[in-house]
Amino acid sequence: MIRYGVIGSGMMGLEHINNLNAIAGAEVVAISDPEVTSRKYGKYAAGICDSMVFESHTDLLAAGICDAVVLASPNHTHADIMEDILAAGVHVLVEKPLGTSVAECRRILNAAEGHRGVVWMGLEYRYKPPI
Repeated sequence: MIRYGVIGSGMMGLEHINNLNAIAGAEVVAISDPEVTSRKYGKYAAGICDSMVFESHTDLLAAGICDAVVLASPNHTHADIMEDILAAGVHVLVEKPLGTSVAECRRILNAAEGHRGVVWMGLEYRYKPPI
């Protein structure tokens, strides 16, 4: 079982939670979002208890409960949060865009130097059950 955390549980975060819930061997164990309403919806979608819901991504990362995280926060927050994720040493899928400027993307690339985990930039994926 791969334990996922989802950072940002707004519209795109909920899409990722729902898709992860449909994948055998994946379990969403934690979410973080600074917005109360987004945390409520993320908690419900993930089916997790209050103790696995964090206001801050740094608290989620510090809990050490995730094998990988999905970063689905607002675009302008990606660079700062990616630096924290990379420093924590977990695998990460960052929702597009990687950063909002070339300078931010370079910051992330520099922070990824020596990172031994998977760093994947993508967009939402859709689960289609077999017919």
